[in-house]
Amino acid sequence: MSLTSSPADSLPQTEVGQALGVRLEYLITQTQEFIHMTGYEARKDRVKIEGVPIKSALGDRADYHVDVRGALTNPIWSEQLRDIISRARSLLDNVMWEAVAGEDKSRYSNQERKAIYFPIAHTAGDWAAFERTKHAQQLSAAARADFRSVQPFVTGAPVVAWLNKTNNRDKHRYPLRIATLPDRLFAMVFAEQVAAIPGEDAPGIRWAPIVPIVDGAHLVTCSAPVTVGQLEPVELPVALCIEIEGDWIDLQVFLQDVVEFAARATAVLLGGSTAWADEHRQRFDAERAQMLDFQRAIARNDMKAEQRWRNSGPGALGYFPQS
Repeated sequence: MSLTSSPADSLPQTEVGQALGVRLEYLITQTQEFIHMTGYEARKDRVKIEGVPIKSALGDRADYHVDVRGALTNPIWSEQLRDIISRARSLLDNVMWEAVAGEDKSRYSNQERKAIYFPIAHTAGDWAAFERTKHAQQLSAAARADFRSVQPFVTGAPVVAWLNKTNNRDKHRYPLRIATLPDRLFAMVFAEQVAAIPGEDAPGIRWAPIVPIVDGAHLVTCSAPVTVGQLEPVELPVALCIEIEGDWIDLQVFLQDVVEFAARATAVLLGGSTAWADEHRQRFDAERAQMLDFQRAIARNDMKAEQRWRNSGPGALGYFPQS
């Protein structure tokens, strides 16, 4: 995940600033190792997941069922993920405290100190409420403007809300829930010129609901204009996901966005540089655009998307364009 420089390099070279830099770098390393451990390349050695066709008596369709050989997940992953989420959320609060209070606690009453935490403004009203607090006034006008720019009511990005919800749920309600689901970033290829995006019906393709994978479960029905008798088992593209309020979110995407946001917010509040976060945001966006082009080229025969994909840089998420 690291590119050229450390996001901690531009933070204040004070004792606390350096300690927060170490915490941020540890978060980045921990996240990178988790993604590597649970990602595509590691999964290939751990489990094989296919869609196996069961052909109808008349030979006019095939119902694909899931065939799993190996372990889909490891129970310890949810605990390792909990550490990452908790570390990221506590880092944001640590940084907020350092930005508005530091070692000088005397300026606040006990009640005011309890109100100092990293705010998440979903609306302009939420932000206005934050700006009225005493600790918000400790930030310069320029710092408040920069801090406002990372809030979800400005960016529209859901990551910080996801982070907050998963952290609170895990601490106060029940453990994190992760599972393997069909990957909507890829296309499942049934035969030459017959492919479809998981969960997206197409002519001759009807998907069952996209839910956590279970061995033997019905996956999709294919009655596309091909010789059904020639259909064979095919690899099912999958992704490790986290459940957030009823939605399943790609875990790699979630963690990439958490790390980028944590680095950006830390830099904004402590007066550092956002160069590392900017570089990673650009990289993540490029990877996701590349995967969407790959998906459209395979599933929709989109020639322009295929050309963009072939002309793109090093492959996203472990895949590389073929010449």
